Amino acid sequence: LSTLDSQHSSELLSMVLEKHGLSLCKDGASTLIEHGDNIYLVRSQALSCRFLSLTQSAHPAGLLVAKRSQGKNNWELSRELEMLAAGHPEAREATEQKKSRADLASLEAELSLDVDRMNAALSLRARHGDVDSVLRGIENIRSQRLRPTGATYAALVAAFAASGDTEGTRASLCKMIQLRLNVRTSSYNHLLNVLAQSGNVAGVKEVMDWMQQRGVSPDVVSFNKLLKALASSGEHEQAIEVLDLMKASSIPPNMVTHTALLSSYASLGKVNDAERVFRNAVQSSILPDAALYNKLLLAHREGNDFSGASEALKSMTRAAISPDVVSYTCVVQIAVANHDLRTAQELVKTMVQSCVNPNLVTCSVMLSACAAAGDVPAARTFLQVISKRCLVKHDALLSPRGGGHTTAVTSVQKQALHNLQEALSKLQAQGLNSEEWISLLPS
Repeated sequence: LSTLDSQHSSELLSMVLEKHGLSLCKDGASTLIEHGDNIYLVRSQALSCRFLSLTQSAHPAGLLVAKRSQGKNNWELSRELEMLAAGHPEAREATEQKKSRADLASLEAELSLDVDRMNAALSLRARHGDVDSVLRGIENIRSQRLRPTGATYAALVAAFAASGDTEGTRASLCKMIQLRLNVRTSSYNHLLNVLAQSGNVAGVKEVMDWMQQRGVSPDVVSFNKLLKALASSGEHEQAIEVLDLMKASSIPPNMVTHTALLSSYASLGKVNDAERVFRNAVQSSILPDAALYNKLLLAHREGNDFSGASEALKSMTRAAISPDVVSYTCVVQIAVANHDLRTAQELVKTMVQSCVNPNLVTCSVMLSACAAAGDVPAARTFLQVISKRCLVKHDALLSPRGGGHTTAVTSVQKQALHNLQEALSKLQAQGLNSEEWISLLPS
């Protein structure tokens, strides 16, 4: 616009444009459209087919900024702009009577809604890791001569993250920064999540430093991803120190934070510290769920604390939280470790009566206990459960998950299979027919 008339500075033009609800932006948010002998200023986002058809009318939906003067390429500012710059009352009255500003605002609002609807659709596709679909959606937005927004590229970041593509997630974030879009903490958190899933602690810390360098503060989700990475890599001591970093940043821990900390204390066998974290969570007005209780039970299991585990199980019931298979199995494992087969059998009975089905871990633990006690009839009962529910099935242990991920056979499942094989070998020596169980094991 400054080339239209050298006598008017960019500051003056900005003041004039503000009176029409427009702004002179360096990032190309406003665009000049030539129509006949006039030049109009419009928002770039309004450059759709509908707008172009409006420019064919006598009064295009835009602000007239210049008119052709003598000669083909000679232009001068419109009289309206000059009067507005001078604060002429006649110009203000003429502006109030013009409908072009209202038409433009209405059109832009409608087009913005279209982009928002497209972005909402892209976000849904991104959750499933459908990167190709999101990329096609971005091209569709551009084909309609609309400008992809920060939310558009945020959906692309989420799609790459859901597909497990670390480099694609990072490249999409860099693209947003290159385009000078507003990159929210949630977009950085997508990259943190991908790195945390692989236990890349150094990568998570690097991204968190990158965020702060760009003036974006990590939130509770960011720190939870760091906890997840530390737990995945077995660095439980460092995970405990994350809570101090959160306090220093005035970020209160949430349910996920407490659950992760409990998991670290459980892995270290620190029962007292795990109970302290659990009490702090309750005192922070966080309502415990089954996952939080299960981490506490795991800590009791690692500490071989049957009394504390039994009390935690009762506490779940008092809090109207139904214990799940992990809850019961933890207490069963402690009873078996203490060579108390009868108590373990009572717990399994209570478990079934509560409509909670034993899983492979539960059955393998009970088979080990039955083998140690030489109780073949009881062992045969658990073998029937394994066979009937197809608990030992390789394709069940390696099943697809949403977002393009795959659940690998975990260390817990591997240990359960190992315990099962050892127990069956002992039971075979005690008279169990090998034909009853050999077909249960994966090749």
